[in-house]
Amino acid sequence: INAEYGPESVMQAVEKQMRTLPYAYPGVAVVDIRAKLSKLLASVVPGDINSFLFPSTGMEANETAVRIARAMTGRHKILSRHRSYHGASTMTLAMTGDQRRWPAEMGASAGYVKFFDPNPYSFKWGDNDTEIVANNLAYLRELVEMEGPKTTAAIYIESVTGTNGILKPPPGYLEGLRELCDEHGILLVCDEVMAGWGRTGRLFGWCHSDIVPDITTAAKGINGAFLPLGMVGVRDHVAEFCRKNPIQIGSTYNSHPVVLASAYAAVQYMIENEVVQHVAAMEPILAARLQRLVDNHPSVKQARCVGLFGGFDIQKNQRGDFIGKVAEPLSPAMLEFKAALLDKGLFTMLRGHMVYTNPPLIITEEQLHEGFDIIEECLPILDRAMDCLLYTSPSPRDMRRSR
Repeated sequence: INAEYGPESVMQAVEKQMRTLPYAYPGVAVVDIRAKLSKLLASVVPGDINSFLFPSTGMEANETAVRIARAMTGRHKILSRHRSYHGASTMTLAMTGDQRRWPAEMGASAGYVKFFDPNPYSFKWGDNDTEIVANNLAYLRELVEMEGPKTTAAIYIESVTGTNGILKPPPGYLEGLRELCDEHGILLVCDEVMAGWGRTGRLFGWCHSDIVPDITTAAKGINGAFLPLGMVGVRDHVAEFCRKNPIQIGSTYNSHPVVLASAYAAVQYMIENEVVQHVAAMEPILAARLQRLVDNHPSVKQARCVGLFGGFDIQKNQRGDFIGKVAEPLSPAMLEFKAALLDKGLFTMLRGHMVYTNPPLIITEEQLHEGFDIIEECLPILDRAMDCLLYTSPSPRDMRRSR
């Protein structure tokens, strides 16, 4: 949820569209709201991304992007990262890097190749951002050469990794990907289903760099997830190819007028209420509260955020070993911690060793502090669960004093 539950303007737009024209098959008709939304997006999305498709989900958006990339290049391979998630269909799971792809791999078509991003779990590419970027890009360049540049249609990434760690790329990484793709005629596709539409303090995650992807996808962020909607945005040269070589996409709910009405109103709401600017202003507050967890709680190994996209990792000992693996169920201590949060009225996502801190984009400073105060009240559960460590939790008075 990017905004409040059911902004009145969105509710009214949906009702008006329901009464005006509730449905028209997109293959035979273009309704007014589709044209209006496309024009609005072309005015706010950076670069020359001026043409848009509107499937029903992020998964469908990513499938559409793959089909466009393969048709445009005449190549079949899609390179994506191990720490990634791109959807729940057979195609998008095959493109996914984490363990959720495992059950789908037998049914996937050929051509999905995985590579390590700048943040692997068990080793590092260097001791600073410059070394990390240089070594990772050198590795990726060799991978492309070995796979065959003339067989590679797209390099497909989450510009800011979502459920696999909330990982902002180091400076120069996206620019290096852009250069590699341009050198070999490979399309660069950025999946913004999680990071897009203001979550990172910019409209899209790739806006933190100096690049423009050939294709960008998005979903729930565009309309606050009030109704199911995906988005595919393409640069002008990609749009020109598609106009001359139509991509056959048959989908009953593609560009559904009622859903597009919700998106048009939601994007206007974000612009009028300066939601993206608010997220950027809240980032230092979120970062400070995350750092306080690292400083005050031995179970918190590390923390990070970009905009209101953040989280922290839990360790089980002073060696820094994670309390659990992302591919396994939550440990008993993490389950106890989750239950304690819920008992105090706070819901957030936990996965393996990570606790996510991704509040609504309109959250106030007071509400953010309230949520983190609950987290700090419950973290002694995880501190006490550490191996061979005696720990005395701070008193509520000490916690208030350190704010």
